[in-house]
Amino acid sequence: MNPFNNLGVKTYGLGYSRSGLRIYNNYMVAKFRNQLENYLPHGGKVLLAVSGGLDSMVMLRMFADSGYEIGVAHCNFSLRGEESDGDAECVKNESNKLGVPYFQKVFDTKKEAERLGEGIQLTARTLRYDWFNELLEKEGFDFLATAHHMNDSVETFLYNFTKGTGLPGLLGVPGLQGKIIRPLLNYTRAELEYYATRYQVPFRTDSSNLDDKYSRNAIRLNAIPIFERINKSFIESGGRTIGRLNDTADLISHFINDWKNRFFISRGESFLIKKEGLQKLPGGNILLYQLLSGYGFNYSHCDDLIEVAKGISGKRISSSTHEIVSSNEGLVLRKIQGTQDFNIEIKEVGTYHLTQGGQLIVSVLGDCDNRKKGRNIIYVSPRTLDSGIMVRKRADGDFLRPLGMKGAKKKLKKLLNDFKLNQFEKDAVPILESQGKIFWVAGLRQGIPFSLKGGEEKIISIEYIPEVNP
Repeated sequence: MNPFNNLGVKTYGLGYSRSGLRIYNNYMVAKFRNQLENYLPHGGKVLLAVSGGLDSMVMLRMFADSGYEIGVAHCNFSLRGEESDGDAECVKNESNKLGVPYFQKVFDTKKEAERLGEGIQLTARTLRYDWFNELLEKEGFDFLATAHHMNDSVETFLYNFTKGTGLPGLLGVPGLQGKIIRPLLNYTRAELEYYATRYQVPFRTDSSNLDDKYSRNAIRLNAIPIFERINKSFIESGGRTIGRLNDTADLISHFINDWKNRFFISRGESFLIKKEGLQKLPGGNILLYQLLSGYGFNYSHCDDLIEVAKGISGKRISSSTHEIVSSNEGLVLRKIQGTQDFNIEIKEVGTYHLTQGGQLIVSVLGDCDNRKKGRNIIYVSPRTLDSGIMVRKRADGDFLRPLGMKGAKKKLKKLLNDFKLNQFEKDAVPILESQGKIFWVAGLRQGIPFSLKGGEEKIISIEYIPEVNP
């Protein structure tokens, strides 16, 4: 949006009135300073990433006139020969002219890309930000400023849109991202070109930016001009749209935080997404994506999870780092922990730590000693210990002959379902057997084999202490 339309002042072109120039110059400087105050309310030392192009050289000049303590960092990626060296010389000369500390690093980007097995652009980005972070730490800078502007944000919107995305991919370039600030996002490239002309800011043109074989260049050089035929203020309109989408995202984030407080329950190292929170919820897959994208789940995963939440328990879906399993209560999320085949052999008294968490304490008691009661302790004959006790996880085909069922068999799968355990909890239940027969599902049910007959002078107690999650 042109803020001077009501004044009848031309600001995009070379036909400026003197009063219009004065108003517009003051407006650009004020807008930059206001943006910095928003990003840096307490001030700070700022490192500027300056390539030598129009955008970053204008940013350098604006910062130099703003009164902030700054430094300049320039990367020479050695990709364009003399052109790259010319960029470095331009940035160095301007920094010296303005009295700004100058830092430069030369990279053999092609060699590093071959070593890493990555593309040139990704390698250059990695090298650039690794070095920037080193400078921030070593030289005591508080923030890193990059020169992304409104056109860049609109291009990012269009690039993600063409690839297919959700709301997060339509938010453009963030203005504040950790220690990175982008104070030019409220400026169009046309405004920066005007500023460079008005204040005679030197800059270099990267010839690779004119090659439309790169997707972003194709959008900038080919697609955006078509949109500007339809709407001459397409970039400004796109910037306003991105701003409204960011406001929408903030509103959705507020709603999601309220939803999380009610339906996303922490259980130690896992989380329960309660089933009632997903039922009759419009856009449930979108909410799940906002909730779970940080755990490596994508939109396809979330579409599947909505269906899983409606069906029977036991289904499992995994990302590269986490897994989710459905239960009667909802969806249970936890970090992938690998196998939990915790085979342990018990042949003597002592404390046995289980790899999935918790422990078993095996003790000898006199027949007349006070005995604890409860599901987490069992008493067996010493002969059971002499024969050896194996502790393992559940397996297909397991069954138990529970006490009180007159020797009838009950499948372990059915028993665990009766206790409404989710898959993770089922995998963590210790199964105790001796001579190939299960006699205890720890913490849940005791079986007939090896139970006490009476008259023993000594008995063996086995106490299960589950892992206590904070």
